[in-house]
Amino acid sequence: MKNIIISIIWDELTERFKEADDISIEDVNHDTVKYLTLFLAEGYDATTIAQMMERHDVFKYYPILKEHGATMIDLPEMFSDDPDFISKNFDTFINYGIPADDVIKALVSEDYFIDEADLEHYIKKGATPRLILKIFEKEDEVYEFGCDAVYRLLEKLIAQGCDKKIVTSWLKSSETGKRWEIVDDIVEYRTEKWSNVVFPEQFIDRWIAYNAEDYIDGTYSLKSLPKLVSYDTIIDHFSMAEIITMTSGRMYEFIDDYRNVGGDPNKLAERFKKEIGKPKSTFEKAALRDMEDQNLIVIPNDGSSQA
Repeated sequence: MKNIIISIIWDELTERFKEADDISIEDVNHDTVKYLTLFLAEGYDATTIAQMMERHDVFKYYPILKEHGATMIDLPEMFSDDPDFISKNFDTFINYGIPADDVIKALVSEDYFIDEADLEHYIKKGATPRLILKIFEKEDEVYEFGCDAVYRLLEKLIAQGCDKKIVTSWLKSSETGKRWEIVDDIVEYRTEKWSNVVFPEQFIDRWIAYNAEDYIDGTYSLKSLPKLVSYDTIIDHFSMAEIITMTSGRMYEFIDDYRNVGGDPNKLAERFKKEIGKPKSTFEKAALRDMEDQNLIVIPNDGSSQA
């Protein structure tokens, strides 16, 4: 049989809880904590008690509430609007028996910057690599990380058993993987190193989109292309009209450059014939003359072009 005094207090407090507004609820929260151990000792429903408590008190008394049968208490979700609190108390969440992934999901739900030290700690505490990657899907978070930091993060995830295909797919689709310095580092500068964590060849298209024009307009020679990128891949990326515009009067030199790396200049001639036909613009006419000087294109009497 329940203690009559505690029963009266309980009835009065639950009634106040039902009628409480934003101001009076604070008194209800305070009194619930005040009589918490007495309520639990008397066998009152721990779930109902938790509902009448302020969330920080629920966090503080979570073990005893769970011990007395409280259900439907989602602590990470309860603090999903306060990522700083979750981060500072991450170990406590884990010690309460809450899976690391459930805690991480609450962090993912808000814009929150997580540094490398935090990440390493979360991984050690059992957060799965796939979920960790979700933290970095927003540009305002990942943009703070340089190439080395991103590589170290992915290296840690691979070491934890994350599949390289998953890492590659994530990096390609994330804002991080769209940054030119990351793409350059993967394809051009440290390909062998990056191959430990991703498939570098899957970043070739993006590298070409960022850099290919420099190898057509003469900024760089085709000889200096990264090993992963073939000269024909560069050529095929652009239409013949684009190549003519970018070479702008130096088609002769470009043909020499293309030939020197093993390319077949006749391919350019065939494309000119197919895509341009009879030249109209000044650039097209100049390109045609350069090709003729390279013995690639013959101009018949009717003015049409012919390889």
